[in-house]
Amino acid sequence: MSSLTSVELNFLIFRYLQESGLTHAAFTLGYEAGINKCKIYGNMVPPGALVKFVQKGLQYIEMEANLSSVIVTLFSLSLVVPLQS
Repeated sequence: MSSLTSVELNFLIFRYLQESGLTHAAFTLGYEAGINKCKIYGNMVPPGALVKFVQKGLQYIEMEANLSSVIVTLFSLSLVVPLQS
């Protein structure tokens, strides 16, 4: 699993600000983060990428939480039950 670098995250936030019409905020972040110096090609990043990335992360967290509750339930059920006589 690859992790998201700070440069990639800054670029995603920069694009989100641009797409949302927050041009001054996008310009300021771009200047401070040095977006023009990064090696990310803007045309390779689809529109809405940050929102999709966050949504998938939330889905993963929800799936992980549901999976862990299922595992706890399975472990709480005893598979070995004494025979009733």
